[in-house]
Amino acid sequence: MRVWLIGFTLLLCCSCRSRSKVPSGILKPDDMQAVVWDMVRADVYSTDYIARDSSKDDTLENAKLQQQVFMIHQTTREAYQKSFDYYLQKPDLMKALLDTITARVGRRKSRVDTGSNSGGLKIDREQ
Repeated sequence: MRVWLIGFTLLLCCSCRSRSKVPSGILKPDDMQAVVWDMVRADVYSTDYIARDSSKDDTLENAKLQQQVFMIHQTTREAYQKSFDYYLQKPDLMKALLDTITARVGRRKSRVDTGSNSGGLKIDREQ
């Protein structure tokens, strides 16, 4: 009975091991969330503002913004793409990643809707 209990405990510990552990060369979930969030923001900025400026090439400007995102997060386009492909193949990890980003957007929206950002500019340290 004691052997079964020890075996079951080991099995439970191994199965409950962090599911967010990713292989070497893949961005960790928190890092990937930050990069995806900034990539979305860069794309929205380029679509909403740069594309309206006829003197600028929005595709080129978007590529520059993306490169800035990679520099900020100390990664490369290749590492990001490899990581993105990995997360696409792991629906549970991708869902968690996107749910976190969606929750972040919801928190920001609720701060704007409630006017909690009135009284001056507040620097958002959330990535």
